[in-house]
Amino acid sequence: MRRPVLFWDSAGLIAGVFAEHKSPYRELLRLGAVGAVDMRLSPDVARECDGILRRYGEEEVERLARLLDRANFAVTLSPDEDLVAQLTERTGYRNDARVVAAAEECAADVLITYDRKHLLGNPLLGPPDTYCRILTLQEALVLLRQRLSGEGDLDAGPSQ
Repeated sequence: MRRPVLFWDSAGLIAGVFAEHKSPYRELLRLGAVGAVDMRLSPDVARECDGILRRYGEEEVERLARLLDRANFAVTLSPDEDLVAQLTERTGYRNDARVVAAAEECAADVLITYDRKHLLGNPLLGPPDTYCRILTLQEALVLLRQRLSGEGDLDAGPSQ
């Protein structure tokens, strides 16, 4: 069975940095640490996280670096500009289109986000229009628990 590929946007990662050890964020990150899931982020997401966390201090930037290392995150390539242009029409926002494009290009099963304005609930994003499903962290965690326990697959989770 192929490991699920999870692509994170900046809001999810930053929340993970500030999360308590028993939070759902940390539970999901531990799944990456033990190799149960394949964690990904794009160069755009990494830059945005770095910029935001620098306002809080170097310690928070270092905490993110440790978190990414422990959870075995891989950084994707920058997305193809033609795909970004197509997805900009669907999202209405180029920065979010770049995130979705990077998730698509790495064949992510789930894009974890909290962006309700452009991504969550957008009927133009998610199967069958895009490969990956766009979910909140909590939705992704429920879906992964089901899959890892053998009770479901990534196609059977919460709908968009």
